[in-house]
Amino acid sequence: MHKYPLGPVIPYLTLGDPDIPTSIDLACQMVKAGCPVIEMGVPFSDPIADGPVIQASHQRALNGVPRPTMPFLFEASRAIRSVGGFPVAMCSANLVLHHGIDLFFRDAAQAQLAGALIPDLSIEDAADWVAASGTHGVPLIWMVSPLVSSQRLPRIVAAANGFIYVISSTGTTGVRDHLPNLSPLIQSIRLHSEVPIAVGFGISRPDQVADVLTMADAAVVGSHLVDRLAQGGASAALKALTDLLPTDLV
Repeated sequence: MHKYPLGPVIPYLTLGDPDIPTSIDLACQMVKAGCPVIEMGVPFSDPIADGPVIQASHQRALNGVPRPTMPFLFEASRAIRSVGGFPVAMCSANLVLHHGIDLFFRDAAQAQLAGALIPDLSIEDAADWVAASGTHGVPLIWMVSPLVSSQRLPRIVAAANGFIYVISSTGTTGVRDHLPNLSPLIQSIRLHSEVPIAVGFGISRPDQVADVLTMADAAVVGSHLVDRLAQGGASAALKALTDLLPTDLV
């Protein structure tokens, strides 16, 4: 099992938003601010499970020159590793298929990518992916929905490595006023595995982060940071992140 410190918050950034150097530099600054794991989204023309804020960030990135292709993901991974971070890629299955499954995991290993989260990959169709992940030592990060069945959950958890990403609610990403009670789901996962658990979708306030940390190991924050980046630039996004961190880390 791959283990690395999650930190209280896992920030999500879109590679190439507002441009490639800024997104990579901001990721490195977030590691230095106390968030060792960085989730880096690879832009796709038809984002999976993303709400309007992150969809817009994908479009901004895709409109940039150069476009943030896989080689730039691996460049970002190396940069994040160089400051002591653990980069996790979030990308569509189509992007990996276009690159080649085995080649993607081989290149990811060379770039020291700490994990790959493929939101449109199901455990039932993942045999080749799991094999390549194991061969090259790059964990597949699995998502668990509140709607997961009791029959399917053990299979997902058994394949988990790195950490498990619990989706706080069904639908797309985006800021939410209230988060549902995830304790029963998280307790069920803990019965099957000791893999750390992160909770994402809808988290934007310190009290929400604190609530998540009573149940899970980390909170994933995406839309809130991406919105601050779009509105106020890298410094605003970094401040938004530090405002979410427990006071003993700031």
